[in-house]
Amino acid sequence: MRQVAVVLGALGLLAALVVASASCLVDRKTGEFACASTAECADGRVCTGGFCIQDTAPPDADPGCPAPCDECDLTLQTCTVDCGVTDNCDAVTCPAGFACDITCGGSNACDDIDCTEAASCLVTCDGVNACGNVTCGAGTCDVTCSGVQACDVVDCRDACECDVDCDAGDDCQAARCPVPTSGQGDCTDGTPAGCDSTPAKCERTCP
Repeated sequence: MRQVAVVLGALGLLAALVVASASCLVDRKTGEFACASTAECADGRVCTGGFCIQDTAPPDADPGCPAPCDECDLTLQTCTVDCGVTDNCDAVTCPAGFACDITCGGSNACDDIDCTEAASCLVTCDGVNACGNVTCGAGTCDVTCSGVQACDVVDCRDACECDVDCDAGDDCQAARCPVPTSGQGDCTDGTPAGCDSTPAKCERTCP
């Protein structure tokens, strides 16, 4: 019996050592990486879930901004989209409720631009075929098209205020302007493809 007790005791000690060794292999989050904000983190880490972790986001991206914003202010709900000369942003959709500033600078920089859910949109299409169709929502919409066929159809019929500026007659295929609130008058700017929100006869105002 004494030998059995000794054997059992040895087995128990061995099991305890195995458990202790295994616990040493567990990757524990230590107090060294505890944080309340990213300002407390070092080495490019960000504070997530109370601990400093490596930031895997691309260095030129703001991880807090919704796509396709390059820069944003989540409090003011503003969004900047910059499609440079060498970039092709494909289709661009302004996030719902945001005020977007979208620049398509260069040939074929962007495809269609959708601002139907936006609070407002400022769109600059500068270059040959810089943009496809531009569709505005109920907010203010300001579109500048500069370059041969810089824009296809600019549709801002639902906008409370809309200004479409085509530098030359062939810079836009067409602009569909808002109808005055009274159902009479004109919100065009007198060119084949332009809209103007300023004339009194346009009779439309934003909330």
